[in-house]
Amino acid sequence: MAEVVRITRRLDSDVVHMPEVRALIGCDVEIVVRTVGEPVPKRNWDSLKGSVLRYDDPFEPIDVEDWEALQWSSSIPTSGYGGPTRTPS
Repeated sequence: MAEVVRITRRLDSDVVHMPEVRALIGCDVEIVVRTVGEPVPKRNWDSLKGSVLRYDDPFEPIDVEDWEALQWSSSIPTSGYGGPTRTPS
């Protein structure tokens, strides 16, 4: 089976150093270069550290009746999943 190595990086010049393919030196390879969209910026989740004040039994099973999202969506069938379809009151 052919080995595939995928490398994503910004090109700063016409010379590319690829130590990731060192094991393939001497082999016939195909190199394809294509542009990709803007990279997704890293999100800073540090601001959420310590923001959870408490857990109220996080592993307790949740009944369908307790899902607030289902109260507002009559298009989601809940029969067979613990209860009848609810509509907002």
